[in-house]
Amino acid sequence: AAKKGDRKASAKLGMMEFERENFAAAKKHLTAANDKKFGEPIAISEIGLLEEKSELDPKAYSGDLVSALEKSIKDFPSSPESVDRRISLSEKYASAGNKTKRDAVLKDAIRFAQELIKNPDRLEGKDYAPPDLWVSIANANTKLGDVSAAKVAWLSAIKDYRGLMKSENERGYSLELAYCTWKSGDVAGAEAIYKRFDALYPAEFTFFHAHANMDYELG
Repeated sequence: AAKKGDRKASAKLGMMEFERENFAAAKKHLTAANDKKFGEPIAISEIGLLEEKSELDPKAYSGDLVSALEKSIKDFPSSPESVDRRISLSEKYASAGNKTKRDAVLKDAIRFAQELIKNPDRLEGKDYAPPDLWVSIANANTKLGDVSAAKVAWLSAIKDYRGLMKSENERGYSLELAYCTWKSGDVAGAEAIYKRFDALYPAEFTFFHAHANMDYELG
C-alpha cells in the first residue's frame, strides 16, 4: 500500500523503520507520507545516515553532520530529542577545537532540559521522562567541568527514577538507577543494585554487562 502512494501506510511503515533505526527506509517512507509532523523524525533519520557514513570516513562527513545537527536544532528547538542533539553537536565542536561553541551549546542543552522538566506535559507521547533529562543535564555539566552541578543532576535523576519504580526489583528503570548511582559517586550503592539483579536474572546478559562496564570505567 505504501508503494502505491498511500500516505497513511507510508507514515506507519516509516515510523516502524524509524523505531528500528533503519534510517534510510524511515526517511524514504516518512517523506512519502508528506506530513509536516514527521519533519523531526526525518531530520533525525538524516543525521543517523550521516553518522553511519561518518563512522567509515569521519573527515569526509563531519561538516555535513555538523550542519545537519545545527539545522535540526534550529528547526525543532524545543523537543526532548533536541537536548540529545545539542550534546552530540557539542562533541563535534569539541573535536574541531571550538570550545566557545561547545560550551554555548552545552549550556543551551541544560537550559532546554530544565525547561522540559518544569513542563512534563511536553514529554507526553515521547520516549522521555524527567530523570532522562536530568541525565542529559548531568552529562552536559560534566563536559563543562561543573562537578557539583553534575552531582546535583545525578541525584535528581536517582530520585525521579525511584519515583517511577513500583518496586525495588523492577527491571525497567534499574539499569538507569544503578548507572546514575555510581555516576553520583555512590559506587557501593550501584554495586549493590547490580549484584541484586545479577542474582535475580543470572541468565541475562544485560545487568552483567552494565556491571562490567562500571568496573571497567572505574579501573
